[in-house]
Formats: sequence, structure tokens, C-alpha cells
Amino acid sequence: MTEARDIPEAIAWHDGMLLAPQHFQQQALRNERLLTYHAGHARPFHWGVVHFQVDRVNLVSGLVRIRELEAIMPDGLIVHHAGDSTEPLEVDISAYADPVGQTQITIHLVIPQALADRAPGPGEISRFLSVEGRPVPDLNGGEEVAIARLRPRLGLFATTGPNQKPPQKFVSMPVAQATFRNDAFVLTDFVPPTLSVTANSALGRLGGEIVRRVREKALFLAERSGVGTGNAATELADAARTEIRSLVTGLPPLEAQLAVGVCHPFDVYLSLCTLAGHLSAFANGAVPAKLSRYDHDDPMSAYGEVRDFILRMIDRVKEGVARIPFTFEAGMFGLVMEEAWLKGRLVIGVRGPAAATVGEVAAWMENCIVASHSKLETLSGLRVKGADRIALDDSGESGVAAPRGVVPFEVVVDPRYIVPGERLEIWNPDSIGSRFRPAEITLFVRA
Repeated sequence: MTEARDIPEAIAWHDGMLLAPQHFQQQALRNERLLTYHAGHARPFHWGVVHFQVDRVNLVSGLVRIRELEAIMPDGLIVHHAGDSTEPLEVDISAYADPVGQTQITIHLVIPQALADRAPGPGEISRFLSVEGRPVPDLNGGEEVAIARLRPRLGLFATTGPNQKPPQKFVSMPVAQATFRNDAFVLTDFVPPTLSVTANSALGRLGGEIVRRVREKALFLAERSGVGTGNAATELADAARTEIRSLVTGLPPLEAQLAVGVCHPFDVYLSLCTLAGHLSAFANGAVPAKLSRYDHDDPMSAYGEVRDFILRMIDRVKEGVARIPFTFEAGMFGLVMEEAWLKGRLVIGVRGPAAATVGEVAAWMENCIVASHSKLETLSGLRVKGADRIALDDSGESGVAAPRGVVPFEVVVDPRYIVPGERLEIWNPDSIGSRFRPAEITLFVRA
């Protein structure tokens, strides 16, 4: 990025001054660097490939030749290379043919650093080539005149080490990655820095796949629970609404950005991170994973990491399982049991108070009376604990993905103690029970 010290000071123009080429060179350089300085601070990561095409025929033998290129370099220089150019833009990587190691060869677009205060010294390469430009007309009707032009001295540089970059005398950015496979050089799935996420780009397709998966999951939950159909006046529907809200809250901004195809990759990445934050409600402990730093020179690594997290969270939303919380009233936890819930396994999750161990939670449940409201008073007098409850481990035998800190139990559906349509109550009559009283109890319902 251009720094303030790189910007030439303003020229003190005055009447009668003798003009030299340096006056105009310094003025042009100052204008360019002022623009890139402002752009770099107003829009982070304002560099990347706009259009890029490789000659894949020559690539097979190890010659990386750029047929067409349009890009903005990290220092703000706009560069362009056409297929009909007299100076080929290429680099030979045939020496890296390694059928065993399959070395990853990164191809960098390079140009010599700009020298504002001096001419190139011995062994240094000038930033521009002086070329004879095409004749241009006089817009006021005069004759055409050929004007000498300065053309950026573009080159390609190959590296093989991780995070290896070209020498510092160059301004550079990676544009492609190749490897030797099946006796031929081929391009990998590497995505270079870019200025926009289009629908048909690799980043755009990744975002579109995430949107599709999230929408499919949300629509399934809505249809299964009756949300939006007028038949959703159940606690199952309330639980589904909570899950759907976590799924879709971050979806509209992401869809809007992907639809227009002109948004910067970092902006789209932030929307993906927002979506990941909402989906972290399905993570153990409901805390999102700490993602790696965004690297604009390799945006797919950051996109891939957040994609993997999002898809893991989507997979945690069990299409056949909903979580319905018990309410705590009059010293006991309770929930009205719908008849359909009692036809299969009745699995609950108990989250103990802070710092409580699994053993303490299990002991609290063991001392509880578990029964429907109409049975509770009788059982209390008989010192009977009601329906049996069996502690389950977190290996998946419960058939649900219990969050971290939640101990799953199976409550045996015994008609002597559990009545459909009544409030199932979990009560610990022991006075010490208040010490280890759970923070919450949740019913896991399979549709």
C-alpha cells in the first residue's frame, strides 16, 4: 500500500519558471500516488485480477504464458496485457517437473518497484519500457502525431516454497498455481486476489452453495413444523422458529451481494462470517470458532474455512430433531407432553449449573420424581420416583446431538406415571436439590 512518505511533495509552480520533463513526471507521480493512497485507505485490499487467461496448450510442457490479463497491482498500478502484444508474458517452470512430490508452483505477476527520487542504478530494472505509441489525432483538426509511451514492464516469477514471494525489488501478486501431474503441468484450484465476486467465479459458486444449503435446511424445518402454514401453535413449532431464525438471519445480505456480482471478496467474506456467527447457536457452547486472518492473496483459504464451519453447523441441525425447553415453575421443571412425543424414545437434556460435574447432574436427576402432574402428589407420598430415567453418554446413543455441557437422559414412557396431554414434571424434593438445580432442561423431539 502507498504510504504518505511515498507521495512527492507538491511542486511550487510560479510565473516564468523553466520547465523540465521532471516537473511533469513528478506532478503525474504525485497525482497517481494521491489517488492510490486515498483508495487504499477507503477500500482495503484494492488490488487483484480483473481478467486472466492462460495458454493451456503450452502449459502442459511447462511454459506458463499469459494470453490476456487485466489487473490492479498492490501499489495501485493498472496493468493490461493483450494476446497480440509483441512482448510475451511468460515463465518456464519445466524444471519443477516432479511426478512424486507434485510441487505446488505459484506464479506471480511482477513489476519493478517505482523509484520516485532517482533513476534505476546498475543492475536495476526500470519500471517502464519506452515504446513508440500509435499516432493520435489532434481533436481540433490537426495532423496525427506519434507520442512516445511508457508501458509497464510486466513479468512472471515462479516460487515453490510456502508463503515464498518474489524479491522485494518487485511489486507482485500471485495470479495462478500449477503442479506436475500425470506427466503434464496443470493449473490447481488456486483463486488469485480479485476485486469482485461474480456468480460464475469459484468464490461465487462457493457462496451460492452455502446459500442453497442454508435455504434447503430452513425450508425443511419450516415445512416439518408447520411454521408459516397456520398449523404451528405448538412448542415444536416455537423451537423450529428459533432454529430457522439462526439459519436465515444472515442470509439476505449474503444473497444480495452474490446476486449483483460486483461486491469485493472481503465484503462477501464478512457476510459469510456474520452467517457463521448466527449459526454458532448450533455449536457446542454456542461460541463461534476463531477463524484465521483473511488473506487477500489467497481468498479461497479464508472462504473455505468459513464454509466448512457453516456446513458443520448446518449438519448439526438434525432434520428429525427439535429442542423444546421445559419451563421452571413452582420449584419444578415441566412441559406439557403431546401424545405424538410419547410414541418413541423420550430423551431430555439437562444442563447443570455453572461448574457442576456430570456426576452431580446425574445425582440430581436420580433423586427427582418424574411424572405427570396428576400423579405427582401420590408418588411423593409413596416415596416413589416415577418414570425411570437412564443417563446416556454423548457418543450418539441418544440419537441427538446434545450440546456441550448438556447431559442426555432417556425417560422411560411408563403409562403408570406419564399421561399424554398433561404436564410432565421433574421435581427434586430434597432441599439440597436447589444447590445443583439445572440451569435448563430440554426435550429432544424426533419428527
